[in-house]
Amino acid sequence: MRRSLSPAARRLGAALTAALVAVVGLPSAVSATAPATTPASASAAAPSALPAATAPGEEWRGYWVDAFNRGIYTAAQVDTLVADAQAVRANALVVQIARRFDCFCNDALFPRTAAAISPLPYDPLATLIQKAHAAGLEVHAWINATTMWNLATAPADPTHVYNTHGPSASGANRWLNKRVDGVEIVNNGSYLDPGNPGAVAYLVDAVASITQNYDVDGVDLDYIRYPDYSSGAANDWGYSSTSLARFRAETGRSDTPAPADAQFSQWRRDQVTALVRRIYLRMYQVDPSDRLSVNGITYGYGPQTTGGWTTTSAYRGVMQDWRAWTEEGIVDTVATMNYKRNYLADQAQMFAEWVEATEDYQGGRQNVVGPALYLNELADNVAQASAVAASGVAGWNGYSYANVSATATASSSASVKDSERDRLEAALRASVFTGPAAVPEMTWKTRPTSGHVAGVLTDSGGRPLDQVAVAVRPESGGGTARAARTDGSGWFGVVDLPPGRYTVEVTEAGVTACATGAVVVAGEVTDVALRAGAACPTAQVFTDVPPGAAFYDDIMWLWSEGITRGSVQPDGTLVFGAADSIRREAMAAFLYRMAGEPAFTPPATSPFTDVAPGAAFYKEITWLAATGIAPGAGRPGGEATFRPAEHVTREVMALWLFRDVGSPSYSPPATSPFIDVPTTHRSYREIAWMSTAGISTGAPAGGGQFRYAPDDPVTREAMAAFLHRASAV
Repeated sequence: MRRSLSPAARRLGAALTAALVAVVGLPSAVSATAPATTPASASAAAPSALPAATAPGEEWRGYWVDAFNRGIYTAAQVDTLVADAQAVRANALVVQIARRFDCFCNDALFPRTAAAISPLPYDPLATLIQKAHAAGLEVHAWINATTMWNLATAPADPTHVYNTHGPSASGANRWLNKRVDGVEIVNNGSYLDPGNPGAVAYLVDAVASITQNYDVDGVDLDYIRYPDYSSGAANDWGYSSTSLARFRAETGRSDTPAPADAQFSQWRRDQVTALVRRIYLRMYQVDPSDRLSVNGITYGYGPQTTGGWTTTSAYRGVMQDWRAWTEEGIVDTVATMNYKRNYLADQAQMFAEWVEATEDYQGGRQNVVGPALYLNELADNVAQASAVAASGVAGWNGYSYANVSATATASSSASVKDSERDRLEAALRASVFTGPAAVPEMTWKTRPTSGHVAGVLTDSGGRPLDQVAVAVRPESGGGTARAARTDGSGWFGVVDLPPGRYTVEVTEAGVTACATGAVVVAGEVTDVALRAGAACPTAQVFTDVPPGAAFYDDIMWLWSEGITRGSVQPDGTLVFGAADSIRREAMAAFLYRMAGEPAFTPPATSPFTDVAPGAAFYKEITWLAATGIAPGAGRPGGEATFRPAEHVTREVMALWLFRDVGSPSYSPPATSPFIDVPTTHRSYREIAWMSTAGISTGAPAGGGQFRYAPDDPVTREAMAAFLHRASAV
């Protein structure tokens, strides 16, 4: 029995109805009912309130442009495509560049397509990018990830993977996915096995070749899942000899699992997720500004009716856990293929449910709804677009540019198709996309606060180790270790780690491997090579700061964040100098590093008479002055000095930290927390704030009272504690 719609989905249904009523009044003959010959459905979605990741004035508006129809076969078609995108006020084109492991381009690992495109030197992708970018449109390369081939005759190009790794290949070199009944080809269609390490490596390299060689704005992965055409409710693909051998090695089982076997289903799901993760990080290494989008399955009813995410068609039917991908952060956008007929009540409910799920499952990223233009007539298409625009997803991506209505789909006439497109674009421009909009900014990429780790685990002979557990943990001793697992190439990856130093270590019995000192930087991917046999060292970082020493955790936090580097001794060891006093020039460097070493050009003329340009820590000291943290001390003549070699007093430490955190609005207590800092003290507010903020408790003075000692110099170990605590304020 179907569950009733949630309030959000009911609101969406009301929006659809209202939009449909409004659209029926548009000029030109518009039928609210599609003809009985409307082609078979698939799936699509729409959501409900702007997510935090999408700012006002930002809205994704795009077409999927398939490569089985007109669009990019000639330069003239590209001109028309760009003009049509401008006519609807689109800002992105998702164009099918790789249909079946061929490429509508000249410079990629995929061979050039044999489709009837203009002859060389014409490059469809390069031409599209040049013309679309000139018109202010983004270009996203749509790649069918696992559809190997779909014709009865083999590809003409001998390098095509169907010829090199298809029916004529054997063993691990045979990349074909296989059904439980032994079938590999259905209706001439063959599929890549996501559980085959060689196939995965090839696909990752092919995607990277496009992002490396072309100025695309992103990659859109279609068919990033296991195939359809299962014989029952459970997916019965994934039975190649290579996949079964890897599954048995991972689980210790010797049987052939049933399609509905929970362990085998999760293993297959993990193969697709690992492939997405690897593509995401490889793209990030090539060009971190590129968007990775995936086309999400939404067959049938949404999770509201099926009983939750794990009972949906995506998760259970085709092993595509796209909700987990947004939550982990290994995709930037899910474009849900919400292909539903709006004029049928049950499919209208499906559409509403999947729009709501598309919004709910954004995970801090930006999901997009992709309605089926080809299944609906104009009024219903505009109504669905209106509902999407009123929801909380990042935008709309119509399928497809070639057939924008059921009428266009049913006709073989180019003029009919063009006329239908003109009518849709005019209607959307008039009632939905009434003004320009920017593609939503991916702030996690344009203004990153985290970094990533990618690596390869090999044995002592350099051979990859498959399906081995790895942990990535902060060297400071704080924070949480993140788990990873190697794929068939020994590759592993972890995303969205706070900047700092990390240890990467195998945590699986029977394998020992460790790498220390991996520095994670915001907006970058840190490469780590793990070789079996190397255990994590037990030696401490600083010879004068053993584990258990006073302020050990604070000092190690300083080290893991890259704020302190220690002093290298003649024997190569590091010393922190915990009991030494901190000099003002060194404190400037610590605060600058704690701020993330922001871009700053030091002035040609020093603001301090005792710090000349080119002096040690000149940049850090002048940054301190420019930010107002340390404006300097005035001399009788009005000149300012910094006194770089003097020690930082505890009073000055309070002043600098208070300003460093933005001089918060703070009213100090009427009674001082410290017996040696009266309320009349010149820095009472800042010192009292140190106590209130939990940065300094002071030293016990007896009788339940505490002393701050404002004139005493700050030791380096105390400085570590102050900065560590201030980082949490």
